[in-house]
Amino acid sequence: MTDVLLWARDLGARYGPREVFQGLTFELTAGQSLGIIGPNGAGKTTLLRVIAGLLSPCEGSLRIHGVPPEQALARVGMAYFAGDFTLPGAVRACEWGSLAAGRTITPERRRIRTLSRGTRQLLGLRTVLSRPHTGLVVLDEPWEALDVDASRWLSKTLEAKRDRGAALILASHDPQDLAGICDLYLLLVNRRGTLLKAHELSTVGPVTPALLGAILERLQVDALFVHVLQALGEGLGVVRGRLLLHQRLGLGDHAVRVYVDRADALAGDADFAPSRLCVRMGKERAADEKRPGARDELSAAGHASSSRFSYEWGG
Repeated sequence: MTDVLLWARDLGARYGPREVFQGLTFELTAGQSLGIIGPNGAGKTTLLRVIAGLLSPCEGSLRIHGVPPEQALARVGMAYFAGDFTLPGAVRACEWGSLAAGRTITPERRRIRTLSRGTRQLLGLRTVLSRPHTGLVVLDEPWEALDVDASRWLSKTLEAKRDRGAALILASHDPQDLAGICDLYLLLVNRRGTLLKAHELSTVGPVTPALLGAILERLQVDALFVHVLQALGEGLGVVRGRLLLHQRLGLGDHAVRVYVDRADALAGDADFAPSRLCVRMGKERAADEKRPGARDELSAAGHASSSRFSYEWGG
């Protein structure tokens, strides 16, 4: 059995009173890759900072080779990069690039702040990925601002690192970046995580961006529906539920009726409780999808662009 390199149990994080995520559980072995996907503000960067030992979780535990992250950095050989904005602008590019491996990464002598964003991003990636004996690679939005050639270089470099036994943890808001290259996917939506295995998502080929995008969108819609149910349970009524659906996802009148009317009917139960209602509603939707013609109706009701979904209201 392959030894586990990293594991997390019921991991939670918050900034003051604001909860970022909770209950995250996953594990990663050497040579495996984990893709963390979610919209901006879902907690991806915070989770990577916890993994890198820069933040402490407020609950749960995380271990790398059996010890906390801050104690495991030298033992594992971690390559962590959080984006071009983390680079020191006053330092010359050639000097920064030589820090990791002691050899020249780039002959560029301009200061980092004068470089384009894509060039800064590539400099940061090449610097951390040039380190020898890397056992764990942790990258936050690594494909951001890269051109085609740089993106191709990054993909090949990550594949080579994994083939040599390194574990990869990659975060992105765009399913296009991570589709087909990860063994596991952790989708962060509404402060919760959904862990999916690539071979279970697609048994006949690689996981596609369309498949990941559809799953992410469905989780977002369902997360909003939970808020509608909670609004009903708190006595705020159908009007508030309709406003949530209109304002947060921009659903039309027909789609709103599909969600709210059924939620209101269930909320009329004398034994109503938001948590129990969510479970019942999930069973109702599953039954609906099996009925001829109902799938199109639910699909229309649940269709919403991820770009219009905001997490600020849910925190």
